[in-house]
Amino acid sequence: MYNFKLTFEQIAEIEEEIYTMESGCDDIEVTKCDINLVLSRCICCFRDKDYNLPQNIFLIKYFKGYVVVGRKLRSVLYAEKKINAVNCSMITADMLLGIYVNKGQIDRDIWIEYYPFEKSEKRNVFDDIKHDIQIEIIYPFLYREYETGLEEITPPEGWDINPEKVIYLGLGEEHLRKYSIDALKKYLLNNKLKVFDPACSTGEFLYTLKKAYPSIITIGQDLSASMVEYAQSYVDIIYCGDSINTPVKDYSVDIIIFRFLNSEVVSKEYAHRLFNVLIKKLANSGIAVLFGHTALLLESADFENAGYEVLQSIGYSEERDSIFQFYMIKRR
Repeated sequence: MYNFKLTFEQIAEIEEEIYTMESGCDDIEVTKCDINLVLSRCICCFRDKDYNLPQNIFLIKYFKGYVVVGRKLRSVLYAEKKINAVNCSMITADMLLGIYVNKGQIDRDIWIEYYPFEKSEKRNVFDDIKHDIQIEIIYPFLYREYETGLEEITPPEGWDINPEKVIYLGLGEEHLRKYSIDALKKYLLNNKLKVFDPACSTGEFLYTLKKAYPSIITIGQDLSASMVEYAQSYVDIIYCGDSINTPVKDYSVDIIIFRFLNSEVVSKEYAHRLFNVLIKKLANSGIAVLFGHTALLLESADFENAGYEVLQSIGYSEERDSIFQFYMIKRR
């Protein structure tokens, strides 16, 4: 779609145009989605470069035996000036495009083909999807830096902290924190369990869980020394350093919160290495939770191949009427 490297200002402008064009399915009469009718339409193709916004394209498996293609639109959080990134983890009905046909990549060009939904059908499809926690959201394309072709990752020393970043990081995960409190209720209520966040950032996520479940023991770690200094007031125990070398002992924690095995944070290869090391910290009866502001780099097949049962793969925000990646897994 875009044959040149976009600046942030260009991205924001283009995303606003796409949002205006694609949004509004809630404002028209809902039509029941007839799959045979959808499959009779001409195939559409969405194209982009892997250095612009390929990570906005997603697949939802499965809708009545089919895979749904979608593309993220400008986030409501960005519109409300709550985050400084144009997109977030939430997927809404407007973002659905159609039924998946094919995808591919040659050099820096990516594309995906689909049979298109009408706007009036999107709400019907989304309502069928949104409460099925076994449905999975997959992001098939990686974002790569324009100059090097490598995946963008966190700087070696981690992110610096400043007042503006604290606010943006907190507001960007607000829906995830609210959902986690309810999703983890049966595991955390009235139990003095250890909850480990290996990339705890400001500590707000662990602090929010602690307020909801005061008996838990929160353990954080972060690559950034400034993040650790900020978070130490909000976490019971905290360490500084790359979590692949964490001092947390194997089989010693009851819940692990993975909020960093994500695009634009670590590489896909390193995400797998981190998961394989850190999951050993989990007690045999423990639960691991995986989500994030950007796309997860692992999926159900990875967890199942490692010997874990996937309890759920999406979450739902009633307040925002949106779905997002939210995996809960346990050892078989």
